[in-house]
Amino acid sequence: MKISSVVGSRIHTSVAVGVICFLFNLQVSAINPVSVDNILQESFKVNQSIDSISLTILLNERVNNKIIRKKTDFKIIQHPYQVYFIQHYPNEGMECLYNEKLLGKKALINRNTVAFSSIKLDPSGNIMRNGNHHSLFKAGFGYLVNVLQHLADKYPPATSNYWTYMGVVKYDDQLCYKISFKNPNFGYTDYTIKPGENLEVIAMRDMLSDYMIFEKNPEFNSFDDFTPGKTIKVPTDYAQEIIIYIQKDLMVPIGLKTYDPDGLFEEYTYKNIVMRPRFSSKDFDYNNPQYGF
Repeated sequence: MKISSVVGSRIHTSVAVGVICFLFNLQVSAINPVSVDNILQESFKVNQSIDSISLTILLNERVNNKIIRKKTDFKIIQHPYQVYFIQHYPNEGMECLYNEKLLGKKALINRNTVAFSSIKLDPSGNIMRNGNHHSLFKAGFGYLVNVLQHLADKYPPATSNYWTYMGVVKYDDQLCYKISFKNPNFGYTDYTIKPGENLEVIAMRDMLSDYMIFEKNPEFNSFDDFTPGKTIKVPTDYAQEIIIYIQKDLMVPIGLKTYDPDGLFEEYTYKNIVMRPRFSSKDFDYNNPQYGF
C-alpha cells in the first residue's frame, strides 16, 4: 500500500513536471520569435514608441585603458528633449538637469559639494564629455538601439552571418533573448573631416562611437580638436562585437556589451525600467524641492 502510494505519487509528480515543462516550452515557442530579425524588429518598434522613460543605468566604460564604473538614475523625455539624473557612484548625489525651455542649450550641474555651487555647462563640451563615452543627448538605451537598427539595415540578419541568436537566458535575474553581433571585417579607415562637421556629427551620421574615434586618435587632446580639414581614423562600425540581452516581456535591452580589438569597450545594465511614465513639469525643474540645485 505504501509502495503503491509512493509509486503513484512519483508518477503524478513526473506527469506534473512534464506538463509544466511542456507548457513552459509551448509558451516560449509561442512568444519567442524564431529569428534574430524578428526579435530585433520588435525591439526597434518598442524603442520608437517610447516618448518618456525612467531607469537606472549601471555602466562599465573603458577610459584611458581603465574600466570606469558608474550607477545613475535617469528621467528622460524625448520631445522636447529633457533629462534629469542623479548619480549613486562614483560622485554620490551629483545631479544634472537639461531643459532647454528653462536653461537654454546648457545643462545645470549640482556637484553636491560645499565648495562649489551649481554651474551651467555645454552638454557636448569637453568638461561634460571628459571620461564619458556618451553625451547627455544619448542618455538611456535609445541611441544604442538605433545603432543596432543601423547595423541590422547594413547587415540584414536574414542574409548575414554576423548575427547569432543564442537562446533565452537569464540576465540580471530576468529572462532575455540573447543576441550577438560579430563583424570579422571590423577595422579603421582614414577620413578627412569636411566643412560643417565635428566629431559628434560624424558619429551620429554613421552611427559610430565618438568616444572610440577620440580614443583612436590620441594626437587630439579634446573633442573640440576635431575640426574640418584634419584626417582622422574612424571605425568601420560601432563595435567589432556586440552582445545584447533583450528582456522578453518589455522587448527592450536590459544588458548590452560592446567589444573592440582591445577587449571590452563598454557594458551597460538597465534596471528599474518604467516606460512612458507621466512626468510632471517639476521633474525637469531646478526648483523641485526634492532636488539640490
